Amino acid sequence: MAKLWGVKDGPRPNNQSGPPLEVTMAELVEVFRDVAAQWLGTEPPSITPEQALSDWPRYTVAETEATDSANAKFPQPGFYLMGGLAPSHAEGMIEAHRTKVAERMVVKPEELQEKIRDEAAKYSECGDAYFGGVYWHEPDETGCNWSISSIRGRDWSGCLDRLGPFAARLRSRYNVPNPAKGISYRDCQVAIEAIPEKHGDKHEFVASWLIVKDGQVRKFGSTIGTYPNPGEALVAGEALAVQDVDQGYKDAWLR
Repeated sequence: MAKLWGVKDGPRPNNQSGPPLEVTMAELVEVFRDVAAQWLGTEPPSITPEQALSDWPRYTVAETEATDSANAKFPQPGFYLMGGLAPSHAEGMIEAHRTKVAERMVVKPEELQEKIRDEAAKYSECGDAYFGGVYWHEPDETGCNWSISSIRGRDWSGCLDRLGPFAARLRSRYNVPNPAKGISYRDCQVAIEAIPEKHGDKHEFVASWLIVKDGQVRKFGSTIGTYPNPGEALVAGEALAVQDVDQGYKDAWLR
């Protein structure tokens, strides 16, 4: 688990205010995706050591651990200054996010596909309709994090009109898990993500990965080909990332 600390003006060790707020790495990345994160090192920081100790914490500092999945925003363990966010503001953002997420049940994409197929069976317009997979994306302005990759059929437009209100209710009630994965391999941390791409009237997926060793980003990579679902993309991405690590030790850019 990552932690959010409040930090006061003034020197260590009395400038850190606790207890910290524990957050998941997924929450840290999603809630603060528009906030600059400045790495400060692996020791508890002093933001303004030359100033007198303030009465209240003024800065938000995120602490990540080696067991947290590495990613582009937080590529190494340690302490990060979260822009100019006051601790009360940061805690409010986390609370608002958790409230929004709690209003939606997290279910497997297959469960949503089954609900959609069952509803479509009620309407003649959807008699020959084919529905593509449910895929994950970053939460939109409503907080929903999934969409349907495609819909086909002789009267696909009429079917879509019929299903519109039902789909809106599903999107307001359910979210799907983020298809991302973190592994440790040969003293490296590897973060893998499945990313949707639109191809014609459907979505396919590429995998990207980030390799971190000794607190430093060593390589970014991505698949050239695309995959029909995020699960296959993650499997392919993991295999290619492992190959990159092995090649890195062979070529001595990892050691």
